[in-house]
Amino acid sequence: MQNLQKEQLEKRLIEKAVKDEKFRQLLLEDPRVAIENELGMKIPAGMKIHVVEEKPGEVYLVLPREQSAETQEELTEAELNSVAGGITASMDFETQWTYCC
Repeated sequence: MQNLQKEQLEKRLIEKAVKDEKFRQLLLEDPRVAIENELGMKIPAGMKIHVVEEKPGEVYLVLPREQSAETQEELTEAELNSVAGGITASMDFETQWTYCC
């Protein structure tokens, strides 16, 4: 369930980057600004964002962070409702990204 939010966010950003060259360049040069503008959310200052562009002959594999028993939390009722209802710009970025990865 948590990965669904992350996948939805990534899909939205990738689709826009494929269709909009200016957005793609901004995403590569300043991902924080590009994502904040697109999603209408503020990204927490301490969160690092890495955007890479695959090139011919290259493949990237992104591994999820390790999860211990302490970090595996159940979603709250509000978080479950937000997932069931889709992603909205009114939700804060930290909740969207933190609970999805």
